[in-house]
Amino acid sequence: MTKINKSKMIKRCFQILFIGLLILQPFFALNAAIIIIPEDDYCTNECSPEGKVEQSGNYERICGFDGDDYCLTWSDWYPVSDPPDYCVNKCSPEGKVDQLGDYCRACGFDGSSYCLAWSDWYYCAIKYNLSLTVAGTGCGTVNITPPGIITTTNITRSYDKGEVVVLTASPSTGSTFVGWSGACSGTGTCTINMTANRSVTATFELVAPTITNTLNVQSRVDGNLQGGAVIARISGTSNTDGTTHYTRTLQGTISTTL
Repeated sequence: MTKINKSKMIKRCFQILFIGLLILQPFFALNAAIIIIPEDDYCTNECSPEGKVEQSGNYERICGFDGDDYCLTWSDWYPVSDPPDYCVNKCSPEGKVDQLGDYCRACGFDGSSYCLAWSDWYYCAIKYNLSLTVAGTGCGTVNITPPGIITTTNITRSYDKGEVVVLTASPSTGSTFVGWSGACSGTGTCTINMTANRSVTATFELVAPTITNTLNVQSRVDGNLQGGAVIARISGTSNTDGTTHYTRTLQGTISTTL
């Protein structure tokens, strides 16, 4: 059996390790240059989260941004009744919007301030347009509620999102209401929920007049009014050659009171 010389083996291992370190020395130097950064360039928050308050007796300190510093730090201890002018965000995150009815407020930076704060309340209701077109050869009115106006011509109005609008059409004398098209149909009341821009058309047409002709017949003999005359109804139809064909139908006998 071969006897191993331990001292020679250990010496050989150290030689290999030394050669390896010489080869890897540039790599270690480069990484050392990269990771060694002055401590002042790091932002290390002393406290968290922002707005946290610690109290000790009648004194407290608050976690926030001091002036233009982007690091969270503890303020000095101060009386509870006299807090410092630290930057404590009144809202978060930036861009958040609160809505109360038709009014909104937004979270953001006001001017040169580094603190997030709520804006003033502003009107923010979503609006949609309702366009009414009055069409046809006839005439008529359209009542729009709200706001409770009557129109005979085209009109466009803006409404809040979700508002319900009711339209009622009334034809003028000699016209008839044909019906709705677009956002409504039929001839009844038009009810529209304003969840988007809407268009509706009210159509009125003229009514063809009814013509009634009266034929007065007198029967006279030698100028004297006579009774017992025979009345015939005469109706005509047009032929394709331009002539008219007449038909006489016996209707009855009239009597005359002298």
